Amino acid sequence: MRRRSTAIGRWGWALALLVPAVARAGNDDEVLVGNDAALSSGAVIATIGDGSSLYYNPAGLTHIQDDTIDVSGSAYTLRVYDGDGLLLTSDGTVGGDSFTEVVIVPSAVAYVRPLSASVRLGFGVFTLRQSDLTLRAQLSTTLDDGRQERLLLTVRDQTQLMLGILGVGWSIDPRLRLGVSLSVGYLRTETSLQFGAGVADGDDSPPTEFFALSQLDAVSGLATRVTAGMQWRLAPRWQVGASVETPGILFYSSSQSDGLVSAIGDDPVFEPTGAEDSRFSWEPYTPLRARLGAAYVEDDRLWVSVDVDLQSPLTNASVGVDRQTTFNARIGGQMRFAPTWWVGAGLFTDRNGDRVDRGRTDFYGGTFGVRYRRDRRLDTDVEADDDLTFETVIAVRYAYGFGETDAVAVDFGAEEVVQEVFTRLEVHEISLHVGASLRF
Repeated sequence: MRRRSTAIGRWGWALALLVPAVARAGNDDEVLVGNDAALSSGAVIATIGDGSSLYYNPAGLTHIQDDTIDVSGSAYTLRVYDGDGLLLTSDGTVGGDSFTEVVIVPSAVAYVRPLSASVRLGFGVFTLRQSDLTLRAQLSTTLDDGRQERLLLTVRDQTQLMLGILGVGWSIDPRLRLGVSLSVGYLRTETSLQFGAGVADGDDSPPTEFFALSQLDAVSGLATRVTAGMQWRLAPRWQVGASVETPGILFYSSSQSDGLVSAIGDDPVFEPTGAEDSRFSWEPYTPLRARLGAAYVEDDRLWVSVDVDLQSPLTNASVGVDRQTTFNARIGGQMRFAPTWWVGAGLFTDRNGDRVDRGRTDFYGGTFGVRYRRDRRLDTDVEADDDLTFETVIAVRYAYGFGETDAVAVDFGAEEVVQEVFTRLEVHEISLHVGASLRF
């Protein structure tokens, strides 16, 4: 009965493919970092001028005239997944066709300080990815020979990607601004998987065949990259911006994997596994990325910006990266409609960069929000020249993702009991961004 042992191996292989494909809710721009980006769908390369300049374009740091603290976050993110099922049986029964995820994402904390009339120094911590997803599917069907087939799949995936960035901006003259930043990123993913499948002669009968798989994987790593940017005012109301990110270099990684495969039947199996590894290295992990933007600006009353984003292909089998050339675009803007109030909106694409023929999910969406800004003077006699500027931003982001995802098909009557298949997947994502800024 070597076929059953082979089937167990294929079971683990198919499910391992399923977890990362489904658990990834967004692509490279899952979280719009900072207040300006949240209002304008990330179309900010030519106009950015808050603490999130550290991430998008460090040249924008030079717009900040005072010590500034920016705190922002997607207070709540709701993701609703809908598809044709993650678990399928030979008679067409499906399980895990819809599920919901709710996460809280603290997306940005940044501090910027003027060093001179033309130089600004900033430091920030940014969350670019956050997920906490639990999938559960349970099926019970009757086979052609009258036996009862029962399946259960439970997967939990927790992922977080954070960047710490130190940057400097330099105003060459009133028309030209330059900047450079160094970032260190921390990524951690932990996935647990429980899967069981059995066949019994009847509802109350013990199983005559049974397979079970339990797996826990934890991966973490540290990577670094450099970003250089510029902003140039071509004319009084027109300006352009550009930024280039070097490929991210992974310099430390750690992984741990523990699993157990067991079976009863003609060929019983009990096979525990475990592995642990940590190492220092110096190898590419994320691709070269170039952003270009152009904007029409009327002081702080109105601006409209268009950005394009190009990422290079990158293949590195040792870290599991295989990406193709990826293009994305964004358009957005803001308009002041009262002395202390602005409204902003935009549209964006967030297309998948993985080099695969099937199993891709691309996202498209938009943002809408408002900004409130007010100057306060602590003491008109003692501190007549010192004002505090308070700013609050509330924005909503909606993204629609569609494509395919990996799924598992189970057929006890087939030569290969478990096979990898692809099924339709749709994702609806709604995020509430709440940001605050203090300038002093």
